[in-house]
Amino acid sequence: LRRSPAAFAAAGMFAVGGIAFALKGGRGSARCQEQELGRWMNQKDARRALAVLHSVLFDDEMEDIRLYDLEAAEEGEVERAGGDSTYGEVSYELLDWVLERLPLSGDDVLCDLGSGGGRALLYLALRTGCDVFGVELSETRHHSAEALFHLAAPLLRPGQQVRLWRGSMLDASGPQQEATVVLIANRLFDDDFTLRALATTPFVRHIVALRPIPGWASRGPHTQTAELPTSWMQRQPVWLLSRHAAQSDAAVRATPRH
Repeated sequence: LRRSPAAFAAAGMFAVGGIAFALKGGRGSARCQEQELGRWMNQKDARRALAVLHSVLFDDEMEDIRLYDLEAAEEGEVERAGGDSTYGEVSYELLDWVLERLPLSGDDVLCDLGSGGGRALLYLALRTGCDVFGVELSETRHHSAEALFHLAAPLLRPGQQVRLWRGSMLDASGPQQEATVVLIANRLFDDDFTLRALATTPFVRHIVALRPIPGWASRGPHTQTAELPTSWMQRQPVWLLSRHAAQSDAAVRATPRH
């Protein structure tokens, strides 16, 4: 355990919280190869890594209760911003369903609007090797995500960019302005709030949502749907919404990059 994180990674191993274990097949099986852009770690290794990280951050008795039960003042801050302080997490099964259908490239940037404790975002980071951004207004959940990603640093692709931003998803100055793929768990958001949030993501090509979004076809060749597990129900309707190429090109031409 005295070896550096880089040395562990080179050997296909990593150490977290005093626990060391190897990725199946060594570094080569997790490395994002040129012929497989957008893929870094397999499902089994990513889930195992998250399980170890969870065990380091949360004890067996309290688990992650602090992510769900915020102080009243913090709940009020989230509600006054127009969001919903109710907490829940999508499942790894849901995220794998999305990744199986996304044509990711090395240029894609994944963003979770309302990233909470960061587990969904980290799973996407480990699976894809793409740059990932999280936007979360709750200070408690934001700090928990920071702790999670700090522990996970040795597992990320070398050079992979991670930005965890504490702020409102309605704030256009946030990192989501660079996102091409957005996860928004909008089950409890009204349409106006959802549209205002997505207006801060001018380069988005794909949206993962829990309700249909006005202006994005809820059916058709650029839409895929399923019912998948979440922390609150076993069969949550999910929409994977995609712009066709002409729409994406027009959006890029109309909006200057920062």
